[in-house]
Amino acid sequence: MDIYGSYPSRLSIACSELLPRIQNQSYTLDVYFLQSVVDRIFNDSQIDLLSVLSQSGMNDAGNEYDQVIELIGINSVVFKLLLESKSDFFKYFMTSFCRHLERSSCILPLKIVQDSVYMRLLSDYVCFMMPVNEENTSAVTGKKIHPENTMKSSYSTPLNLFKEEALRRYALCPSSHSIRTLRTMIQSISPHFLTFIYILVRSYCSLSNWPTDYRLIALRFVLKEIHVFALAESEDFNFSQSKLQLQWNAPFADELFDFFLSLFTRWPPNPSFINLFDVWVTWIRPWRYCGNDLQRVMPFIRSNRRYYIELSDAFWERKFSLECTGDIENLASYICILTSPDMLEILNLFIILNSECETYE
Repeated sequence: MDIYGSYPSRLSIACSELLPRIQNQSYTLDVYFLQSVVDRIFNDSQIDLLSVLSQSGMNDAGNEYDQVIELIGINSVVFKLLLESKSDFFKYFMTSFCRHLERSSCILPLKIVQDSVYMRLLSDYVCFMMPVNEENTSAVTGKKIHPENTMKSSYSTPLNLFKEEALRRYALCPSSHSIRTLRTMIQSISPHFLTFIYILVRSYCSLSNWPTDYRLIALRFVLKEIHVFALAESEDFNFSQSKLQLQWNAPFADELFDFFLSLFTRWPPNPSFINLFDVWVTWIRPWRYCGNDLQRVMPFIRSNRRYYIELSDAFWERKFSLECTGDIENLASYICILTSPDMLEILNLFIILNSECETYE
């Protein structure tokens, strides 16, 4: 109990016990210590990191925010050890991190949750693992789900990303230009990179539970950053091609497609559908992250045709509620985006390709 008669939260207790062990170097560099950190921060059902804000007048929330970042942020000893851990444990860490969002009981407005310590960790982890600045691998400009921050790490940013065995492991449905093409351009890479991407997207687009708005904004952020990372210019041709291949043939493509298709069919005709729609159009409009250069992303468009054709069909088969002004405004927004010049050009391309295929047959 503090001087105000308040008892410390479970998060405060966990941080106050774990941080001194790191600061005093009174810990063993092994998986048991890492598991203790992961379990106490992410797997404790009484801790909800979506409710922990950087600025708060309630109890010690602001202090808890800083403690979590110090304990398991990208500059921490713990995060460095996680990057150096074996594949199975890194997978355990990522799964625990994703499930924390899924079981959150937070009811704060979306705009407030964007400033939570969970969203800060998500942003920092994503920007560390998918940097766009090759010149300085130890200083990465991270993008918070909204404000930006600068991050530094003593651990080298994993720009060498794709081990072939990792790609083969996650190529669940290899296409004609996935593993076979990537084999010729793969460099030595962090074995955790694809684990990170695959578990993150697969978890956020899981159909095991109805997705919350928090999960949708997290998924949208991750998909956007995948595009930004893949389309960032690089002087290394092989590296650039490897990133683009990852974008064109994403290891989570089937799960993400099923997620959209299922929810387009099942989502009730209410205003919350706009959050799902925003996730979809973020993924299918990558040209917005390369100066609106539609030609540059044509390989992605061709490789992901079903996201445009089949999902557009499923979208237009939905029933739309027009009971209030907000419903009408949302529908107008949907129509405006899906009938924009860029989207119409893509649909015309597919019509031409279909005609050519029919002629050939």
